[in-house]
Amino acid sequence: MGNLLTVCIPFKNEGDEVTKTVKSVRDTAGYNVDIVVLDDVSDDGYDYETNLKPYNVKFFKSETRMGSSLGKEFCVQQATTPYVFLLDAHSRIYTKDWLDKAIKLLESEEAKNTIYCCLCQYFTDDTDHMDPKHVKAYGGYFDYNIKSLFSVAWNTKNFASDLESPFDIIAILGANYLVRKDYWDYLGGYKGLKLYGREEAFISIKSILSGGNVKCYPGIHTGHKARPSSKQPYLCYAYEVVHNEMVTAYICCPEKFERLMKCWRSLYRTNESVYIMAKDEFYRDIDKLTELQEEFQKIKKVDYNYLDLRNADFQRKVGFNYNALKDKIKGTYPKYIPEINIAEPTFPIG
Repeated sequence: MGNLLTVCIPFKNEGDEVTKTVKSVRDTAGYNVDIVVLDDVSDDGYDYETNLKPYNVKFFKSETRMGSSLGKEFCVQQATTPYVFLLDAHSRIYTKDWLDKAIKLLESEEAKNTIYCCLCQYFTDDTDHMDPKHVKAYGGYFDYNIKSLFSVAWNTKNFASDLESPFDIIAILGANYLVRKDYWDYLGGYKGLKLYGREEAFISIKSILSGGNVKCYPGIHTGHKARPSSKQPYLCYAYEVVHNEMVTAYICCPEKFERLMKCWRSLYRTNESVYIMAKDEFYRDIDKLTELQEEFQKIKKVDYNYLDLRNADFQRKVGFNYNALKDKIKGTYPKYIPEINIAEPTFPIG
């Protein structure tokens, strides 16, 4: 019998981080997993295909930029296994028997309509390993950040009764997601998104609104490299994130779409180019997005108000303070750069 799980890793300009991530997978799971990697138009001169060849990966190279959203979608669609593990190209896996745990989890009845986020802990150049000093994160929730809609905040509290017990969260976060491929396809995956932004919010909202679950599974411990803005491998711009927020609203909660469009226009009133560019990109694909909306609305079982209530309960559970956030980020909107007629890249890539 062949392997049951595929690790999906899209990337751009990650250098030797990709090899380190793939090595981490092989060191902990051997060749009992498939690995699909997508070189998304890297231009840093690094020979990814040669350096990854010893690890027996399925290597793809795109001719045009897909971005993190469609890059992940592409990798999932290359998988021939029933289960997939979406992983960033600057990650590590610290749990030696993670594969056995993942298979057991994904074979459960619950997994037929659940997306799982693993325990995530940041590491840096100085600590390429698990470090007790670094914060542990267990998925996330919506913080209704006034700077950006559908933003997901870290949950740093473990609500599990034991390491093998998944618990409800509101949104996946940390780029370490386990899911059955048939459920991913049922939800429509990341179709409709472009380039960068809000993938985690998008698929989480779709799972909950369709009557499914989003959970954290603390039994698998992963690491995610923290990088300062000066060391990001590529730029992403504010309009890309806003575009994906528009797509999320249009497909998942069309009843709120017009109101949210007014919100985006107001948010970026001092930098109207963000709103205009996002809207133009959105309406360029409106026919396809309408098809995706109709497909999702067929499986949608609850309205967005239900998600709002669940999220509010979770906010109270973790002690979230919206007013403190509002005061902290007041006036921190993306600035306009006349030379390139676009908003500066203010959203961190991770």
